[in-house]
Amino acid sequence: MATVYLAADLKHGRRVAIKVLDADLARAIGPQRFRREIEILAGLAHPHILPLYDSGTAADRLYYVTPYIEGESLRQRLERERQLPLEEALRLTREVASALGHAHQRGIVHRDIKPENILLADGLALVADFGIARALGRSQAGSTTVGTALGTPTYMAPEQALGSVEVDGRADLYALACVLYEMLAGVPPFVGPGESLAYQHLSVEPRAVTDLRPAVPSGVAAALARGLAKAPADRYATAARFAEAVATVAMATPAPSSADAVRVRHNLPGERTRFIGRERELAECARLLDETRLLTVTGIGGCGKTRFAIKLAESLLDSFPAGVWFVDLAPVAADGHVAEAAAAVLGVREEAGKDVVAMLRQHVRDHRTLLVLDNCEHLLAPCASLADALLREAESMRILATSREGLGVAGERQWALQPLTVPVAGSGSDRAAVETSEAVQLFVERARASLKEFQLAEGNLDAVAEICRRLDGIPLAIELAAARVKVLSADQIRTRLDDRFRLLTTGSRTGLARHQTLRATIQWSYDQLTSDEQRLLRGLTVFAGGWTLEAASRV
Repeated sequence: MATVYLAADLKHGRRVAIKVLDADLARAIGPQRFRREIEILAGLAHPHILPLYDSGTAADRLYYVTPYIEGESLRQRLERERQLPLEEALRLTREVASALGHAHQRGIVHRDIKPENILLADGLALVADFGIARALGRSQAGSTTVGTALGTPTYMAPEQALGSVEVDGRADLYALACVLYEMLAGVPPFVGPGESLAYQHLSVEPRAVTDLRPAVPSGVAAALARGLAKAPADRYATAARFAEAVATVAMATPAPSSADAVRVRHNLPGERTRFIGRERELAECARLLDETRLLTVTGIGGCGKTRFAIKLAESLLDSFPAGVWFVDLAPVAADGHVAEAAAAVLGVREEAGKDVVAMLRQHVRDHRTLLVLDNCEHLLAPCASLADALLREAESMRILATSREGLGVAGERQWALQPLTVPVAGSGSDRAAVETSEAVQLFVERARASLKEFQLAEGNLDAVAEICRRLDGIPLAIELAAARVKVLSADQIRTRLDDRFRLLTTGSRTGLARHQTLRATIQWSYDQLTSDEQRLLRGLTVFAGGWTLEAASRV
């Protein structure tokens, strides 16, 4: 269908991939339609969508240019390992679903989701080939040929197998469910020649994934079964719903209900890196949770609210005999099922005709439990409603929330989490002053994780101090900068901070999409604003270094 060339972008000093469409495919699409569709796709900006650099026509051949990804495709990974670990398979599914949701909201359907079109860059999923799929789909829609299926037979939704060109995002979700099935089982849900595959997608129920991999949790198997439903109406309505279902079953850990559960009274994520500083804040917040029943840790994006809340909850395990239970709300859609997510974590099974909140209230009654609601900012109303309902019922219960603003519930106490301490200006030559800074300690710790030989020395003392100071002690920004020591010296990192949005782009491969880049973190915050607030913020960009109310009122 296309030939890919590795090339050098001489103007920007980078390696790129040039995909040249085969002659027959180029004729089927046509240059004008190709140009129109590529222009639309160029506007897709998402951490898990392979971006488009350029496109054009050369000698009657159509081509487009993307970044060169130093990694492998999911297909290559599956050929090598056959089955992926459960946690990684679910994470990759959530990342692809996030990318698809972004495209679907803009009316774009991929139509050919398969392991070959999912690239793995530092372990993160990047969805490729939106351009070919959309342009060819439009070409077929305008042709007189009926019944020609667009897509790859192994992963093709039943409605695509029938040759329908009027497919929506649910066809992509069916294909993604096929990919998840293969990541877990080692084989796709259906195998065979093309004609047989079309029949199977239309008429045959796939073998239960637990038959091929018994350790797959029942919740994952149920989510897969719904994703593979024959009728689009029986599948998840949106990519966000699919991602939410996968995330919910992934994090669900039953609450203690037997003697065995007494030994495991929490589901807090384990630490993978050392927690730096904040001793005073941890002690103060532990004291506040003795005095108040709802404590909300607030702060700007990337300031470490989640990590702080987990560390605080760990320190309080002995204070809550009924357990400490962590509910990650980041994957929950904006119109979200907060109560359902909490129920999954607490082991409360939903029952037809029964209100989930009422079941939760009954479950927590008379139990001294700490419930951690993480990432509430896009779900303020449902989080506030759930917190209020639970606290009215269970007097000994405590709720610890993280959000970029308070929940607004009666009795709530808020703790504004500040950035890490940074070296004062001019202290770059004072080694003791620099080393005692929490921000510098974090930078050094994370830098050594990337480059074990890294040391804080006289030659980089001033540069590291300035990096931490210019990044305002924000943990996420510091971690992204520290990851660059593999290829840049501290002084080179300092020099490039003037273009920090391009520099700070390599986050943890298992982190949230909005924590992969500094730009994504700011975009998430911006998206939570109302249209009036967004307009106000755009107007304030004329200021550098802050503004006064009087100056802002003149803009």
